[in-house]
Amino acid sequence: WGNATGDATDYSSTHTTGNNVTLSGGTSSKVNISSTEYTAQKAGTANSGGGSITIKIPANTTKLYFHMAGWNREGGKSISVTSNDANVSVYSASFTTVADAGISGTSTTYTLSGTISNYSESITLSNVTKETTLTFANGGKNERFVIWGANVNVGTPATGYISSCCNSLA
Repeated sequence: WGNATGDATDYSSTHTTGNNVTLSGGTSSKVNISSTEYTAQKAGTANSGGGSITIKIPANTTKLYFHMAGWNREGGKSISVTSNDANVSVYSASFTTVADAGISGTSTTYTLSGTISNYSESITLSNVTKETTLTFANGGKNERFVIWGANVNVGTPATGYISSCCNSLA
């Protein structure tokens, strides 16, 4: 995570979502990390499993950073990533949730268990010429997951990066 060639910011410990990034599509929720709550989206339910979360990113996004955890004892599941724009290239278009205690809780506030660095993810993108929606989806029962702390780098290596971080949503 972070500080790869051209990246301006290391988001591995940033849990708020950037001002120009929108998380939606799942169940609006909160993730509790060290007694602080952060805005999140959860895909799937105990009864239906499966589901999806969308992340809307601005034009010229080159990298998306986010945190993702599988549900308690439901780790090791594949999450696919697709774009609503066929011209956008999504590198690392699938992820596997960490097979550990993950996220747990009731209602819409969930507690993260485990080492936070295990949940940091990033995606490199190209050809993002307009606002684009990325969909994170899984397919089956007992494949719930939560995403929070989405941030982007916008620009190209030739023009530099503008980091988008953070509005306080806690």
